[in-house]
Amino acid sequence: MMRFSIFSLLLTSLLSIASSQANWQVVIDQPKEGEVFGWAQTSPSVTIQASLQLNGKIPLPNEIVKRLFLTAQVFANDRLLDNVPLWDDGTHGDKKAKDGIFTSTYNPPQTGEFRLRVRAQADLVQNGKIVTKEFWSNFLTFKILPIPYPKLVYPEPASKTRTTLSVRARLMVNNEPFEERDETLQARIIAQAEGKKVTEATLRRKGSVLTGKITLPRRGEYQLLVTVSVQRQGKTLRAQSELVTIQAVHIPIFWLIVGCFLIAIYLLLPPKEPPLRYRHQVRVGQNRFILEAGERRSVNGIEVVGAKDKPEVTVQTPEGLRKIFQEQQNQQLSWLEGNQRRIVEVTYERAEPLRGKPSIFARLLPTTLWRAVFFALAISSLIYWCYQLQQIR
Repeated sequence: MMRFSIFSLLLTSLLSIASSQANWQVVIDQPKEGEVFGWAQTSPSVTIQASLQLNGKIPLPNEIVKRLFLTAQVFANDRLLDNVPLWDDGTHGDKKAKDGIFTSTYNPPQTGEFRLRVRAQADLVQNGKIVTKEFWSNFLTFKILPIPYPKLVYPEPASKTRTTLSVRARLMVNNEPFEERDETLQARIIAQAEGKKVTEATLRRKGSVLTGKITLPRRGEYQLLVTVSVQRQGKTLRAQSELVTIQAVHIPIFWLIVGCFLIAIYLLLPPKEPPLRYRHQVRVGQNRFILEAGERRSVNGIEVVGAKDKPEVTVQTPEGLRKIFQEQQNQQLSWLEGNQRRIVEVTYERAEPLRGKPSIFARLLPTTLWRAVFFALAISSLIYWCYQLQQIR
């Protein structure tokens, strides 16, 4: 027991002497000197990581270093902008607690060039006593540059789309359209399902507008996002749009089939028959002739007109006497011609009914009640199908 106490005291004395003569140094692991970050929609998250090292190694807690606090100082234009405490507790971006590596995440309030240094305040064991000392890292610089970011415009959130859909996005920078020419800019549309990427496609740029098409493998719910990458000072900076959730569905065809079926029935239904026309066979004196519907002819001084849709003809003498003849009617007509009275026998022998064929235009019109009903049903079905199609953007 006595030997162990002596050994422990000797070890502590040696460590105290070593700590008083050692090379203590604050080392910044992140960010790197001259590193560039991109400001897209919001301020980027800059990981600050540093450690207090003894002769190039991180001492274990409670051997020489009893307590340790690390604070990062961020400067802009030689003005202290922020004090950022660093943590070694597994939070604030720190991967492992109590490993001597201190970490924090910093979001700069503006773009520009920044200078960074880290201060370490440590309680050290020296000559058996605890001494508080302060160490500083060297300055390093990093930059925050504004970069273009995409805003997905089409399709809209929660919309129903086809499995092959058009995509449209707008490039923005500082909440304004990004119109500048940039040969390094590349944009892609990515489709995710259940958090995993399922497909992607390249987008074309014209001014501040990005367009393209993407084909989804099947129906279902997808999340779409647009990614943009640019080169700035030799580093690739990336930005992405907000996730847009859509529902991919097939084009509905039920009401289209119903509408086409109703149109087929409509076209098969007979149209309204055209009215009857009559061809008239008339004899005036010894002259027998045929009058078409509506035809007018003069024979032996008598004018004969055939009716269009009635079995009758109108006969008019030179004196202006007008007589309507019905089918099979016979009558002598007389009139004074010079000093003599002339007598002519007029016979309406027969009327031949004629039924014309309906024109193509007449066949397309809803000229009967049933055709009107099926026409209305067909148009209603197609209008509803178009409405469903319109909902699938």
